[in-house]
Amino acid sequence: LSRLFIRKTAIQGIHPGAFSHRPYLRVLSLTCNSLRYIHRFSFQGLQYLEILDLRRNCLTFIVPNVFKGLVKLTQLYLSHNKLMAI
Repeated sequence: LSRLFIRKTAIQGIHPGAFSHRPYLRVLSLTCNSLRYIHRFSFQGLQYLEILDLRRNCLTFIVPNVFKGLVKLTQLYLSHNKLMAI
């Protein structure tokens, strides 16, 4: 599995290591949910992830180092959230 789209499901948070069983993901889209918080280790183990789409959620804050370890990440989408600062 290299692409995972979880859209319009109303999830509010992502647990640490939630995607660790999918280490070869290249695209992860979590658009149009109700995400309010992303744990620092939510994306742990996704060293091949290239595209992360978090648009249209309820994020107000990005935890420091949440994207640490995503060494292949080239595209990050955060628009249409409630972010005050990054």
